[in-house]
Amino acid sequence: MWSEVSSSSSEESTPVVTETFIGIENCTQLQGITAGTTATYKLLNDIDCSATLSWNNGRGFIPLQNFNGKFNGNRKSYPISL
Repeated sequence: MWSEVSSSSSEESTPVVTETFIGIENCTQLQGITAGTTATYKLLNDIDCSATLSWNNGRGFIPLQNFNGKFNGNRKSYPISL
């Protein structure tokens, strides 16, 4: 369904840091978080969810509930618009 992405960085004086996450690039993937509320996610770009107004029988994007995972905004201010 989604691809898992691993990134790593290292410098001579610091240990290698590897993180594994599910990359979120669009509204379908964002809504799909409801199927994996304990996973680790990372927002990869701006997301415009205005097209979701007709989803779920006209209810639109369903807010995430009971999310116990991790969501990384990638240290940026990506807008998510509905």
